[in-house]
Amino acid sequence: MNEHDAREELRTLRRANEELAFLNDLSMSVGLAFDFEGIAKTIIGKSIRAVGAEQGNISLLEPDEWGSATLVRSTISHGGAANLSLDQILTGWMIINKKPLNLPEPQADDRFKGVRWDTTVRNLVSVPLLVKSDLIGILTVFNKSEPAGFTSGDLRLLGIIAAYSAQIVENARLHGIEQLHEELKATQTELIHSKKMAALGSLVAGLVHEINTPIGVIKSTSDVSRRCLEKMTVVLQSGSKDIEGLDTLARHFDTLSDNDRVIADACDRISKIIRELKSFAQLDTAGIQEYDIHDGLESTLALLEHQLAERIKVVKDLGEIPGVKCSPAEINQVFMHLLTNAIDAIEDNGVITVKTRGREGDVMIVIEDTGCGIPAGKMTGLFDPAFSQKGSRVKAGIGLFTSSNIVRKHGGRLEAASIEGKGSIFTVTLPAAGPSD
Repeated sequence: MNEHDAREELRTLRRANEELAFLNDLSMSVGLAFDFEGIAKTIIGKSIRAVGAEQGNISLLEPDEWGSATLVRSTISHGGAANLSLDQILTGWMIINKKPLNLPEPQADDRFKGVRWDTTVRNLVSVPLLVKSDLIGILTVFNKSEPAGFTSGDLRLLGIIAAYSAQIVENARLHGIEQLHEELKATQTELIHSKKMAALGSLVAGLVHEINTPIGVIKSTSDVSRRCLEKMTVVLQSGSKDIEGLDTLARHFDTLSDNDRVIADACDRISKIIRELKSFAQLDTAGIQEYDIHDGLESTLALLEHQLAERIKVVKDLGEIPGVKCSPAEINQVFMHLLTNAIDAIEDNGVITVKTRGREGDVMIVIEDTGCGIPAGKMTGLFDPAFSQKGSRVKAGIGLFTSSNIVRKHGGRLEAASIEGKGSIFTVTLPAAGPSD
């Protein structure tokens, strides 16, 4: 990949990162809104911050007597005291074109000479809220003091926001808050499932090695056993009863006995790997159930054994804790990501300490490492979607973002503390009684 392609990939991932961050932030914020206006103001506020605008509003449309959406029913503003009322000429343009409109100098645009602009508006962007190609509203952000206009990237991001927000606004208006919450939960579930699949995928290479090793042992040992049997058959068929013949049979019998133990151990190793993988993924269970957190930690550590090798020591300090009502597969996914991060943070030799404690109806799981730590400047956005570049490749990371969502979904919290060069501590706190909803 050349430098130009790498930059393009980086820009693409950055845009995807912004979209994902907005979706998560919006779903969390909408959950705190209890009426339609609160939802609209949340969308406007997030849009303003996303593109660095000063103010914004959503103008909702309704059909006129001929069935055409040409009338502004209401305008909800946020971000400043002053409102911006959309002129019917501008509204008509949006209805006809149904595409984003960027006006770096509204008063100087020949297309809208008849519009009575607020003279204090220096630049604005309007994007359509479309539901099945029908225009239900217009999201507008604008500046009154900032001379710099909006970029094509801002326009694209607002278009993405509008695409998601249109359905949210329509559902909130038509079906109420309860259905909206369910749909947002479904969106979060899809993100969590996607990350779970990625976590399982990352195990494949290591597990293939782990399983191939005992399979190789079985194959080579079986070959030795076959050759021993061939030699024993020759001795028996010869009818030899001398000392040398009997010694040969005895040696081969000992070899077969040893081979049997080796093959049994290899089969046990394969069975253990499969058991731990099944326990980690909880393939035969679904939904919320009471779960032994210690079982989840043990199965996850067993699957990561090949990464720990001899360079990383695991110290277990497991306290007396009750069972936790949770989704075992999702909680194991959190453990997998936190432990994998801890392993990756340790460059040479080090220690990972896993602690569990019960406290006032909660269960605390602490994962501490002696790795490289996290720079102080990165702690604020630690649980946001992120991306990194290594050489010419760019990698998007949503592991901590997804883990935080899983824990929050279970009514708990995920916290982090770190000292650069010393190590990090991640604490998962879960209510033993399970999520409240």
